Amino acid sequence: MFLKWWEQFGRTTAQSKRDIRRTISQALDNGIEPTELWQAIVRLGEISKPISGGTLQFAFADLRKAQPSNVIAIGSGQPLVGTDAKVAGWAAVAEQLREQGSA
Repeated sequence: MFLKWWEQFGRTTAQSKRDIRRTISQALDNGIEPTELWQAIVRLGEISKPISGGTLQFAFADLRKAQPSNVIAIGSGQPLVGTDAKVAGWAAVAEQLREQGSA
């Protein structure tokens, strides 16, 4: 993973190979999925940010934000969580089934 990243982005960083390898290794040791880690380090390479624990957290948040969510926002702008989100989700499914049945 490191070598592939270095081929693509190594010329754009002032960071040492050792630091980058260590950060990637720590992330994998912490249980980060390799595909998610790859997406994150590519994102950091694209925006010329160093690879560190902090910047990885930024990249993971950025990548996860781009994925669709099943959380429904309530009027205050606060998303529903836990049981409230499940109930709202099942209510939405029930409504869709009602609409399909009447069509």
